[in-house]
Amino acid sequence: MVLTKALHKVKQYGTLVMFQYTIFSLSFGLVSMILASKLTANSFLPPWKIGLIFLSLLSARTGANAINRVIDAEIDAKNPRTASRQLPQGVLSKKEVILFSCFCFVLMVLSAFFINPLCALLSPGHLSFWLPILTRNDSPFYAISFLE
Repeated sequence: MVLTKALHKVKQYGTLVMFQYTIFSLSFGLVSMILASKLTANSFLPPWKIGLIFLSLLSARTGANAINRVIDAEIDAKNPRTASRQLPQGVLSKKEVILFSCFCFVLMVLSAFFINPLCALLSPGHLSFWLPILTRNDSPFYAISFLE
């Protein structure tokens, strides 16, 4: 019973963030990674670093898709084509999706750190640029301030 509920929740999150498209986009990351490693070091990356790069790509895209769903939830509720998505239907709450997105971003920064500390130092810069925009009350992207 608990396992069934957990698997259902995982499936809901996978649908929410369009996981099948994330898997598709990883192929572009793979090609970029191979080209960059061959052009700069004339060698291939070790498997553990490839895994960390995939984890970073996966968590960044998943977090971004989740926060996008929160931002668009009210619009999705009014559109007949998107009204059946998880947030308009109440299957997932905005708060839990935002927390999921934050978890994904933390995972992205941590995996970036293990790739290279410079990657970790640069990754929060991107997040710090976008998060204030997402949390401003007068912003059309207002989504997170209800957590206060």
